[in-house]
Amino acid sequence: MFIKSLLRLHSHRRFDYQPRYYDEQKEQREQRLENRRLLRDTEKPISFRTGWHAESKMHSSRSSSFRIAIIAGVLILISYFILRSLNIDLY
Repeated sequence: MFIKSLLRLHSHRRFDYQPRYYDEQKEQREQRLENRRLLRDTEKPISFRTGWHAESKMHSSRSSSFRIAIIAGVLILISYFILRSLNIDLY
């Protein structure tokens, strides 16, 4: 008995929804608004993110260059002190 209830497929339910009224002016207004939205979307949008992204990219490039310069300086100092401790004359 229990197995039959597991294997049985339930049929889908149907709903009969019928709108109570139709407003033609509202439909036309919504259609005009949709057309305007589509026209506006085809134009090139003004975006504040692109400006921010370019500034952020420039800032990150500057900070990464500064970081590389510091690392190079530290490596040069370390190699200088190692060579100096080995009594190797650089000049």
